[in-house]
Amino acid sequence: MMNKKGQVTIFVIVGIVLVVAVFLVFYFLGDKLKRDTDVEVVFDESSLEPLQDYVKDCVKEHGQQSIDLVLKQGGKINPGLSYFYNENKVNYLCYTDSFDSCQNKHPFVDSLIENEIKNYLIDKIPGCIDLNKIRDEGYNVQEGRFDLNVEVGEYNLIVDINYPITITKGETTITESRFSESFDAPLGKFAEVAEDVVDEEILFGTFFNQIYEAQHPEVTVIPFSVGNTKVYRIKERGYTQEFVFAVKGWVH
Repeated sequence: MMNKKGQVTIFVIVGIVLVVAVFLVFYFLGDKLKRDTDVEVVFDESSLEPLQDYVKDCVKEHGQQSIDLVLKQGGKINPGLSYFYNENKVNYLCYTDSFDSCQNKHPFVDSLIENEIKNYLIDKIPGCIDLNKIRDEGYNVQEGRFDLNVEVGEYNLIVDINYPITITKGETTITESRFSESFDAPLGKFAEVAEDVVDEEILFGTFFNQIYEAQHPEVTVIPFSVGNTKVYRIKERGYTQEFVFAVKGWVH
């Protein structure tokens, strides 16, 4: 029993000695240790990559949001003339209230999608890029005019941004102005098929999806009819996305 008490006493003494030793080290050498471990952040050419990543993160977030919206809402971010389908307002690409074929409301669907996405990103991205975060770190930040361009390809979407940013601290200055991001989405292909659907709706009052799919095996077109309104869902082989739009016309 005495041996156990002796061992506990030794451990307590050793513990006290260690605590005192650590205290003395930080008391006498604390300032030196702090100076040795503090690292000053210096912008150099390699620092352009974090700036690129920061801006691109905003483009990726809102770019994907805009793609999702135009795909499920018939090419429009905020549809006006629309049909409510699967809890979404789906834009009419072709429409009439008379006993006749529908009238084409958007002859160039790819241009419609481009303009909708561009306007959405111009509204969203500048507010997402918060350069005050860099200023708060002690850097001087100068920014130029923000300009954005969107291009819809057959199987992709390219967003190009011209936004001059100059960051200065001490004698170090870096400048970046071009930011670009590409999205994998068959927007151009969807637009092409949608225009084919609308053309047949105008000519024949219907769309022969089985004939079309036989000629274009990479495409699936699924119609859903309610009265004189049809909702079309277009799918492309190899993609999980689909394009949804509405048509209203009189069936001949």
